[in-house]
Amino acid sequence: MQKLTLTYAETRRLYGKEVYHRPSRFIGELPEACVEEVRLRATVSRPVSHQRMGTPMAENDTGYKLGQRVRHAKFGEGTIVNLEGSGEHSRLQVAFQGQGIKWLVAAYARLETV
Repeated sequence: MQKLTLTYAETRRLYGKEVYHRPSRFIGELPEACVEEVRLRATVSRPVSHQRMGTPMAENDTGYKLGQRVRHAKFGEGTIVNLEGSGEHSRLQVAFQGQGIKWLVAAYARLETV
């Protein structure tokens, strides 16, 4: 007898919002004796960028740091939750209050520290 493993993501983050998904409707067509549902305990993790050696990037050459509070003219106040890249291509992921999570290019974001 062969074994087939099917997986799916209950939630995904799409454009800063959580989207919920269901398993395929075709799974219901399989005999119950052939289906084993395994549910893993959920873990909450904060996204972090990694440098080449796999260590979290807590600060980049723009001077921004993980956890730093900033203010954006359009999105308001937020917290930096992720840093990616360096130099003019450096990107910041900021969780804004009431506006969701946004990726911003550090060179163009015009953020003020709070």
